[in-house]
Amino acid sequence: MGQGKKKTSNVKLAITLLFSLICSTSAIQCKSRTATIEEYVSMVFSELENEFLEFEAQTGKTREELIELAGPVWKGANDFEWERGIGSYETNGEHFPYMVCHHGPGLSGIKRKKALLASLDESISTSTSDIVDNVSVDIVANTEEMFCGIMRMPANVACNMGDEDGNIIVQPMIMSMKLAANALTAIVDRFDELAYEDSEGDPVAIFTLCPGTSAEQTLSERNVTVDQADGDITLPAVEWLFGSRSPDHTCGKDSDANFTTSVSQGLFWTGAQDEIANQISITRTVAFWGNIFRNTIETCECDDFFRESLRVTLEHGDQDVPNDPDVLRILFNRTDTSEADKNCTLALMAAGALRPETCFVEVEQVVTTSNNIAQTITQSASSRQTPIFDAGITGIDQIVAISDTGIDMNNCYFNQPSNPTSIFNINQRKVVQYIPFADGRDDVNGHGTHVNGIAAGHLSENGITEDDDGRGNGMAKNAKIAFTDIGFVGEFFHLLSF
Repeated sequence: MGQGKKKTSNVKLAITLLFSLICSTSAIQCKSRTATIEEYVSMVFSELENEFLEFEAQTGKTREELIELAGPVWKGANDFEWERGIGSYETNGEHFPYMVCHHGPGLSGIKRKKALLASLDESISTSTSDIVDNVSVDIVANTEEMFCGIMRMPANVACNMGDEDGNIIVQPMIMSMKLAANALTAIVDRFDELAYEDSEGDPVAIFTLCPGTSAEQTLSERNVTVDQADGDITLPAVEWLFGSRSPDHTCGKDSDANFTTSVSQGLFWTGAQDEIANQISITRTVAFWGNIFRNTIETCECDDFFRESLRVTLEHGDQDVPNDPDVLRILFNRTDTSEADKNCTLALMAAGALRPETCFVEVEQVVTTSNNIAQTITQSASSRQTPIFDAGITGIDQIVAISDTGIDMNNCYFNQPSNPTSIFNINQRKVVQYIPFADGRDDVNGHGTHVNGIAAGHLSENGITEDDDGRGNGMAKNAKIAFTDIGFVGEFFHLLSF
């Protein structure tokens, strides 16, 4: 009990000291306001919650109290990011991404978007920045209450956006906003799994660039040549992430041994004023990142890891799709990993999220087709409760029409005495009609079988008697299915025309 009280007291003291220090600094004054931390977490699910609302284990606070406690830290991080954006533009002409929102009452999403673009035009017309054109808006949220999108532009242009009614929010995209929720934990878990025979394969990180950002142009602006002969751009990508190195990209006396110095300086938790960082060093976030950078920037260990174990490839967005982004795929090719490898990887994830050209960083998930908890999760967000089934709503006397890649009729959830045909037969146990428009079959672990199972699969070992306790039973388990097989055959996509 005594230790718990001491921790709580220390956290309160640290936050109080942090608040006084932040308030004593000269914050950037913008026409628009930034989002409150409560507004942000209500709109977007990202790593931010883990980073800013991580005091709970030490304080036992409610979520509402936690948000209030984290408010000064959130303000400090935003002020730090505004200053970083303005400084980077003045020094290097870099444009930073911002989440811009309009919550004017009674307006449609289109009108709110137009209001944001009008505010952008007004800010550009009064700005001392170079000519800003082709600012793209990538929609993040469009609800009855608010429209939000991402724009990449000079910080002083973003700062000068706003309206008299206070309906416009301009939120700097700080690092944790760009990281997918639990991305840092996910990449470490994937590394840990490499030691097991049933590993899901080499970890892959995905860096999605901001709307209107060209990967090749971004790299060429830093005099980095992109050799697309085999799609491998590992060395130029690492140079882009961490800054220039020696010609052969090695660490030594003739190059900057502090491989991730620019990253640690660009992160609020480790790059803010020393006195601020020292006052909150007891928090998990500061201790976490401090450890990462201490173990990477003062050594050359990451150089060998990146040179030997990374493969970075560039995937261009579809030019025919508005704002379809360029993507960097980073494959970590390792059979085993050390703690140093993990630290270097986390530093790389941070580097990607801190780049102003990057808007989203995630870990590629291994997709599996497993229906064993779908029926309970969709009914109650629990792995045990089925209130919809309990109310007698099971799809009985209903027919679900589905078009997909096929159904594996040997699967026990579709098993029946005779295979279905294109002629409708209501007497079939499960699939009353199967129109083989493409090829009349499904692949192993096929998408069509999975989708049909989610909708109306019902376990039957003998094709006659049904098992209501089947773990993969669908949401309308007692419904029947009328199915049309569509999809690729050879090089052609076969789809019904009407």
